[in-house]
This record gives sequence, C-alpha cells and structure tokens, in this order.
Amino acid sequence: MDIDSEEVTIDGPSSPSQAIVMGLAERNDVSPLEMQPLYEAVNPEALDTLFQNGRSGRVTFEYAGYEVAVHGNGHIDIHETEHSAGEGELAGADEE
Repeated sequence: MDIDSEEVTIDGPSSPSQAIVMGLAERNDVSPLEMQPLYEAVNPEALDTLFQNGRSGRVTFEYAGYEVAVHGNGHIDIHETEHSAGEGELAGADEE
C-alpha cells in the first residue's frame, strides 16, 4: 500500500477496507486500533465484496473526518472534509 497525501493504492492482498484504515492510521500517525471503526461509516464487507475481481465503479463516503472515494481500479482517494481540517476523529477521543 502506498500513501501519498491524497491517494492510497491497494497493493497485494489488502482489501479496500483494510487499506482505508491502515492508510488513515499511517497518515494520522496512530495505531489502526485507535481509529473510528470503519463500520460506523460503511459496511466493510459490502465494500470489499463490491470491488472484488476488478469490478469498475466508485463508492464515496465520509470516515474519521475524511471523504473517501474507493475506485474499482484499486485507487482510494482521501481528502480531509472542510469541517474537520485539523481535527482527527479517533475512537479514543470521545467528548464528554
């Protein structure tokens, strides 16, 4: 998996759901276990199934303060949402 500031490319056996969590954890310099659970934004199993076998298409959703676009060609675009620039949404960062 390569991560450039705006794009993640899936290499090897990694699934889109794993690539998203791992890429954003790396980008935010946190453990993947500290990230908001992906299932709170999208069904990870459905996402992975949708893009099996090189299917074409694109799915876009918000996750942990980012807009994520998964493309059938294996590219994942990640952009901070405007309302969260500078704010990370991590599972351990609950507000009381």
